Amino acid sequence: MNGPIMKRVGDTGESGISPMILLIAMILISSTAAGLLIQFGGDLLARGGSTGEAVRRYASSQYSIESITVVDEDDDGRIDNFYITVGLAPGSEPLSLERSIVTITTADVTANLGYSNSTSGESSTKFNCEAPSTSSGGSGELGEIADPEGTFTADSPDLSPGCKVYIHVDYLQVAGGVDDTDEMTAGQGVDLHIQSDSSSKAYVQFHIPDPVTRQMMIIRK
Repeated sequence: MNGPIMKRVGDTGESGISPMILLIAMILISSTAAGLLIQFGGDLLARGGSTGEAVRRYASSQYSIESITVVDEDDDGRIDNFYITVGLAPGSEPLSLERSIVTITTADVTANLGYSNSTSGESSTKFNCEAPSTSSGGSGELGEIADPEGTFTADSPDLSPGCKVYIHVDYLQVAGGVDDTDEMTAGQGVDLHIQSDSSSKAYVQFHIPDPVTRQMMIIRK
């Protein structure tokens, strides 16, 4: 004869509660993680879009170098000044010469020149926007060729669409300014580029005319 059957009440209920609690905890953790991933992904997309726009603006913004005017002040067949005609490339954002660097490289010199708001005087480390002149004292005038919006000044040298100006480099001073031997001779090559802190580089390479037949000569691209 079989003995009495003993049955423990509550074992089944207790064993079912623990997995349920664990399941709820896992669901809560998964939901939180999913929310964080969605937020993080959204931030990445926003940052990616912002970075892409910045890169696009940087790549499309550029100066346009249209011509170079070389000047022989002493009429001795040597070049001592450059005047670079610049504007904006098509599609470029406005650019400031005040935040730009002109780099000039020859067989004898490599120089990085910052902007000066002076339209007179000589400098070995600066470029300005003086108009071309064959006078040893320079023209003393702002080299503004076109300014449709009427906003370009020596103190606020911002190029807007349609604006064209001269950039003046006193090569004799840049090269040392000692004597005529620091001037450039006929046939000598020059590498020149201009870049602002928010643009890609505009580059031109040219040679001094051979022979130098006039005090002022224009070299076109």
